Amino acid sequence: MFAGMLMGALGWDPSHNIPENIQQSLNEAKRSLEIANYRSSVAMSRRTLEAVLKFGYERLLKKKPINAKGKGLMLNDLIQAFRNQKPSPIPEHLLHLADSLRVIGNVPGAHAVDIANYHFSRSDAEFALYATLHFLDQYFAKIDTEVTQYYTVSIDMSPVE
Repeated sequence: MFAGMLMGALGWDPSHNIPENIQQSLNEAKRSLEIANYRSSVAMSRRTLEAVLKFGYERLLKKKPINAKGKGLMLNDLIQAFRNQKPSPIPEHLLHLADSLRVIGNVPGAHAVDIANYHFSRSDAEFALYATLHFLDQYFAKIDTEVTQYYTVSIDMSPVE
């Protein structure tokens, strides 16, 4: 927490690197946690992770995240695709984190399958959100460091003659 405050004071904020569609899902996960809608928070955290892996798939692997039939890759497929790269552009410990978030968000969150007497707890939602935040921080600060160049707008302020 102190490191985040220090970086903010120094003007570095990794959230400026996050594409808008990913940021929207992350914001919804945060809002859902704040109002104790834990299932939605977990599902939106999982959605955020899937979106960043699709973003990374195109940027790091230089391919569209689709299968041989032209359908979009699912979260498990994205994780496995990165895991199968040698060397993987995403470290194995982050892929394990992504996989744990995939599992906690699968049922009864992202998929319409009920588990009798199962209810998401605050700790489930907090784990999912904090795991997602850590993954995003690592991705945009250490893995895909050129993304700021990708989203930077330059304005020529030189006088016109």
